[in-house]
Amino acid sequence: MPTNEHVVRKFFEGFWNAGGLELAEELMAADHVHHIADLDVHGPDGVKELVTSLLEAFPDLTFVLEDLLMDADKVAVRWTAHGTHTGPLGDLEATGRWAKWTGIDLIRLRDGQIVELWASADAMGLYEQLTATAPSQLGT
Repeated sequence: MPTNEHVVRKFFEGFWNAGGLELAEELMAADHVHHIADLDVHGPDGVKELVTSLLEAFPDLTFVLEDLLMDADKVAVRWTAHGTHTGPLGDLEATGRWAKWTGIDLIRLRDGQIVELWASADAMGLYEQLTATAPSQLGT
């Protein structure tokens, strides 16, 4: 059975970064719940839909794992993500801007699969990067 660290790294590097949606059933339990903001996404298919929508908004989306902390059946991950906003993100049309944001996930595993994930990301920082206008220059 793969270690919890191996499963979490494969989740970020193979599933997210490489767009390996076929890994969903391998990495996530059938009863998986993905808690992100006010939304709960259920099962591998629900997470695949979430990933698909984010990859449509950021086709070059990449997660860099900054820290992994493990304790029994839980892994905490501090990450940095970056990508170019070339597709719709919720109500926000593509801006063509490159953005970088951070987050922390707490992941619970059982029998080599992710059962539950709580995601906390700097969504406001991301939104500000995508919608900010350049400050006017002094004297103009």
